[in-house]
Amino acid sequence: MASKETPKKIYRASVSDICIDPASCRLCRSVGDLIHRKDIFKPSNRALLKIAEQLYGHNIAPDPILPRKVCRPCERRLKNCLEFQKVISETQEVFQQRQSGDARVKRCVVSPSISRPPKSRLKPSARTSLTSAFGVCEEVSSSLNADVENVNPLQELNMLKVAETELMSVARRDPESVLRKISYGGLCQENWMAEVTSELTTRCPTVAKILSSLLDCDLTNPGKKLPPICLLYGVILFLRCHELSRIQRINTVLLVQGKATTNLIDRLNKYGLCLSSSKKYVVYADIRKHFLDHAVELVKSGMKFVYVVDNIDWEERVHDMREHHQNKSVHAVATSMVFSRIPSDHLPDDGPQMDVKTCNFREIVRVTDEEMQSIRNRYRMLVARILIEKFPKFFNLKLCISKELTLDHEHSAATARKSEIMTLPVLMKDEKKYSDCVDVLDQLEEWTHEVYYASGLRKDPQSSTTNTLVEVATRPDQPRAHIPPVSSDTDPLSGIKIPCFGDELTRVRFAGARDLRCGCHTAKQRLDHLYPYRIVGWHTKKSFLKVILPNSKLNK
Repeated sequence: MASKETPKKIYRASVSDICIDPASCRLCRSVGDLIHRKDIFKPSNRALLKIAEQLYGHNIAPDPILPRKVCRPCERRLKNCLEFQKVISETQEVFQQRQSGDARVKRCVVSPSISRPPKSRLKPSARTSLTSAFGVCEEVSSSLNADVENVNPLQELNMLKVAETELMSVARRDPESVLRKISYGGLCQENWMAEVTSELTTRCPTVAKILSSLLDCDLTNPGKKLPPICLLYGVILFLRCHELSRIQRINTVLLVQGKATTNLIDRLNKYGLCLSSSKKYVVYADIRKHFLDHAVELVKSGMKFVYVVDNIDWEERVHDMREHHQNKSVHAVATSMVFSRIPSDHLPDDGPQMDVKTCNFREIVRVTDEEMQSIRNRYRMLVARILIEKFPKFFNLKLCISKELTLDHEHSAATARKSEIMTLPVLMKDEKKYSDCVDVLDQLEEWTHEVYYASGLRKDPQSSTTNTLVEVATRPDQPRAHIPPVSSDTDPLSGIKIPCFGDELTRVRFAGARDLRCGCHTAKQRLDHLYPYRIVGWHTKKSFLKVILPNSKLNK
């Protein structure tokens, strides 16, 4: 039997002999969630390793056989040790201060000329804060206390007072802020962000400095951070004064056009990002007023306009159909005011003098040989334009016939101008009902009076005198609808006729609705200023109608 003094040799056990799970925790040997574990030997987790070594009293070295990761409960325990050590130190300091109750300590304002440590020390990361445990914690806390004492509260207070003064000056009406441009012209400007940034840097430099530091950008070249800066500046001033609502009106229009719900709009309104859901009608009224004002200016310049009317129908389907919750068909009428670029007052409007079926157009429209030759030349130039535009090989011909391609004529300047089309509010009326058609015509008549009264071409009626009925013979098919109205001296808009264009349904319904009003006493009630009703081959959006040709391959 060997004695105790017999030398021994130690053999390292194999992996199969050791009952150690490599997926277990290095500190508590528990096996749990592997996804949320941390490798304790990584450089980023060196603070946790140092705390564990100080608690263990020995060095914890990495070993290929032993596990490397730490579970989340052990991580919390290590961090709680650090927090508990801080609680102990703070408690002892409080006890010491209470023992020396006779002494008072007053913090003095330190001069800003005192050198301060780098900013990286003011914001310690999780790694540096954990590294300071048990040995370095007191040094970090003392340095942080020294940094807090170096902060000048008077400087921060003065900056806030200066920012308050700048915002109050912008909220005043004189000089006017760019955020007060809440009209249609201000909302549709493309450079409104540049205007807001310019006002922010010139009139509110302190606020601009605060916002630029918060967003970490330069206002001279903000880049992608330009919209957030404008939005923050607009929200701050909107919450101080609701008249500075230019940005909120733009957001409201975007939300409404994007089919946002009422609850979403009201929720964003609480944060000052947009107007309330009920205020969208105020924005639409301002847009309508802008178009009518522009129409008044065009009427003053001598231009004439027509109404283009079209019906809009869509169906609102429900997700869960019930007895009182069914699919609903919605109908509306869209109207636009189109101004003519070429005047046509000199043309006769007394109606056709011959039957269209039997007349010879060569006798009515007499074209001379010179005019026919000019027409042929213009057709050639139109074809040449298409060839030069569509076929690059013919582009060299443009230099040879550049003068002929212009096609100058007596109305060249007028036709080269942009068409003036005023979009009017959509009326929630059904064009298939005569009662709704009468309401639509009443609204068109009201807009006509409003435009001509505002332009100064007609005066407001001083009295409510009534006109006599128009005595004309009746016809079986809408008898009075297509007869030219008779002018009256008592009519303030005497001699004014606004044509109404639409598709076949619009023409028939409007003519029938006007026929229902032919027995009224005044010209406005009889809708005399809306004449004639004509059929056009396009809708309000100027999209051409589809024409179905029987037995044609084009339908396929």
